[in-house]
Amino acid sequence: MTQDEIKLILDKHKKWLNDEEGGERANLRGADLRYADLRDTDLRGAVLCDAVLRGADLRGANLCDADLCDADLDYSCWPIWCGSLGVHIDERIALQLLYHTLYNIAYSKYISAEIKRVLLTPEIVEIANRSHVVHEHGKPKIEPYKEEQA
Repeated sequence: MTQDEIKLILDKHKKWLNDEEGGERANLRGADLRYADLRDTDLRGAVLCDAVLRGADLRGANLCDADLCDADLDYSCWPIWCGSLGVHIDERIALQLLYHTLYNIAYSKYISAEIKRVLLTPEIVEIANRSHVVHEHGKPKIEPYKEEQA
């Protein structure tokens, strides 16, 4: 898919999000978006898995080497497959992914004390808690791991 084709789809998607005439939900399902310039795009609620019903449909899209700097991925599902490795993300997305990962590690009863001790250090947790998820969406801060939690 060329960058011009992607731009046209995303322009229509933006109109669709704003309920403007000529708008159309982006269907990028299974698209080869390797090296695509997706900077500053609004992909809120992007459908990357069947759980989310609104937004651009990116299920199965190959995002390797795509540039997502300043893209809005709130309420989207990050795909856990090789097509999501090697994506150029900014700190906002990095902190969002880190927060979600560490929150689930802290919460889950199936994660070993060793992994919790290594990953839930005060320094790493402090960085994860900088995510806009905490400040804009009111999610709880993650607490560093304490041995007595084992």
